[in-house]
Amino acid sequence: MRLPHQLQVWTPAATVIAVIAVVTTVVHHHPATASQLPPRSPTQLVAAIDQPRPADISGTLEVRSSFSLPLPNSPLAQGVFGKLLNGTHQVRVWASPAGFRAEILDTLDETEVVAHAGSLTVYTYSTNSYATFPLTPRGGGEFHGLPDGLNPQSLARQILTDFATTTQTATNGTTVVAGRSAYVLTVTPTDPRTSIGRIDIAVDAATHVVLRIAIFPRTSNSPAFVVGFQSLSFAPVPPSRFVFVPPPGAHRATGGGPASPPSLQNAPGGSAQPSLPPPASAAPGTGSSGFRVLGGGWSAIVSMPADSPLAAAILRYGQPVPGGVLLSTPLIAFGVTDDGRLLIGAVTTATMRTAIQTGRP
Repeated sequence: MRLPHQLQVWTPAATVIAVIAVVTTVVHHHPATASQLPPRSPTQLVAAIDQPRPADISGTLEVRSSFSLPLPNSPLAQGVFGKLLNGTHQVRVWASPAGFRAEILDTLDETEVVAHAGSLTVYTYSTNSYATFPLTPRGGGEFHGLPDGLNPQSLARQILTDFATTTQTATNGTTVVAGRSAYVLTVTPTDPRTSIGRIDIAVDAATHVVLRIAIFPRTSNSPAFVVGFQSLSFAPVPPSRFVFVPPPGAHRATGGGPASPPSLQNAPGGSAQPSLPPPASAAPGTGSSGFRVLGGGWSAIVSMPADSPLAAAILRYGQPVPGGVLLSTPLIAFGVTDDGRLLIGAVTTATMRTAIQTGRP
């Protein structure tokens, strides 16, 4: 059984995430205004992000994407895929050491994801059906905090850890996110082959929780992808929130088998929690599904079999180049090689052209 498109999107397959600015907070204290915050160095903010954060957290995340993928008349651009690449989506989240719950609110459909007591349940409203999968606990407790795919904190840590040697950091003023005062840590890649110009990370002044991440292309001052909290609370989450009760008439989907769904797996050997793809700095290799990582760091390119509607659209609308076809957006470049591989990376057009022709960035 395949998971709904909506769920697959929140376990990112692109590279980025983006956000919201403003709104009401539901926290119990009132932080100082951003302009009153004492100065913090980039080193202090990086260290703060790695500190433990509140055990319980709940709120609404908003994700905004604007990839400007040039597929003018393609059904792919008009359907689910196009809406995901250019649109705004909201997710209500609850998390504690006992489990997590996410309600994906979308005009495409509405999906619930509930993890508790060693299992993960995915419920889809449009079909009134659900499926349950085994869930491997993380070390140090069954669950802790949001799953990686819905977690700006985990994404920020991954960026700052995996790309530490090819990144410049700077404190870039203060801001307010979800009614909370925050510092802005700006991360700038030094690899000239990446299309990422900078990443702004909003760090809560009081708790050091990452409130928002915005990713900017080199060629624009507007973020192409952002993820962040619209509202936020650190109040205790009742354990009952993590118990899934099927609605009246709901039926359990079959055919998934005992294995965890591929879209919820980490790198080989990891847990089955929703997460980012394997770090781009991982050693190149071929997975069981034919996925490979070409190169590493900021200019890593994911290679996979070109047997999808996306590959077909690239072949139709892309530009012929030596070795295949290329299609670029300000942030993400796509390629299809003559030997049947689909390439995706946050790299420049020139870098993707080289990868199509030579098999490396």
